[in-house]
Amino acid sequence: MNSYDLKQFIEELLIPDLQKMVDHELHYYAFSIICQAIEVLGGVYDQEDIDEYGASKTRFDNAIDKLFSDKRYREKKHLFYTYLRGPLIHQLRPGEGIYLASVKKDKIKPENHLNRHDESGCIILVIEVFFSNFIGAFNKFKTELNQKKDLDKSKVERPFIYVSNISPPHPTNWWDKETKSVLTVTPSITGRAY
Repeated sequence: MNSYDLKQFIEELLIPDLQKMVDHELHYYAFSIICQAIEVLGGVYDQEDIDEYGASKTRFDNAIDKLFSDKRYREKKHLFYTYLRGPLIHQLRPGEGIYLASVKKDKIKPENHLNRHDESGCIILVIEVFFSNFIGAFNKFKTELNQKKDLDKSKVERPFIYVSNISPPHPTNWWDKETKSVLTVTPSITGRAY
């Protein structure tokens, strides 16, 4: 069993798995996970334990305000919490006024990110840009942890998640007699095949 602190978890597991989602056109799910990760990052800026309930909006807003360099995120943070983060997490769909897109899958230009769609008036979010902006926010988060004395580093440094490092059963136990091939299992939480 491996223990990861918050920073290690995001850097070593979450970001590589999100990259795989974006690469394999699973952008819809990547949006949801990024919203959850934004909220978790924002939890470092309050006085409550990271496990505290009921602080979602404050934490999401904290991360947007303190970590995202593009001011349009701050201008639209209420929209993002109310119509993106909340609905994606609780209803598995974005709310009204949000259009989720991908450069690769939808052939949409990256510069359309955070702009309004001409016909529908919806705010366009492009996963490749959103993911890149999240990585930028995470890098700023790491810098602030090293520089700011008023941040509770214990929230980040104590174990955040435990991940099993047990290998799946030996592949010969998973032999497919019809195709004469070996079925493999890759736990996405680790991003490694065994």
